[in-house]
Amino acid sequence: MTLRTIKLNGGQWIGILASVAWIALGSTYFHTSQEDNARRIAAGQYHLCIHQAWATQGGVERCNKGLRKDLAFAHWSDWAQLAFIPVVVAWFVGWGLFLLVRRVRKSFGRQSRPKVAPPT
Repeated sequence: MTLRTIKLNGGQWIGILASVAWIALGSTYFHTSQEDNARRIAAGQYHLCIHQAWATQGGVERCNKGLRKDLAFAHWSDWAQLAFIPVVVAWFVGWGLFLLVRRVRKSFGRQSRPKVAPPT
C-alpha cells in the first residue's frame, strides 16, 4: 500500500488556512459575543421574573430554574453551527465560482480562436 500525496494549488491552501482560522478564532469570537448577549437577556428575564407578582406565588425557585435552563442553552446552542456552516458555504461558493470561471473561459476560448488549417 502506497501513500499518495495530494498537491494543492495556492487557492486551495488559502481556503484551508482560512477555514482553520475561522473554526479556531472567528467562531469562538462570535460565539462569545452571542453568549454575552444571551446572558444579558437571561438576566433581564430573571429580574423581571423576580419582580412579578406571580413569582412570589410559585416561589423564586421557578425563576432560578428558568435562568439555569436559559444559560445552559445559551452556552452551547450555536457554536458548532457558527463554526462549520460558514466554512461549508464558503467552500461551495468558492467551487461554484471556480467552475463558473472555468466554464466561461472554455466557452469564450472556443469562439474567439480562429480555426487554422494544419500546415501541409
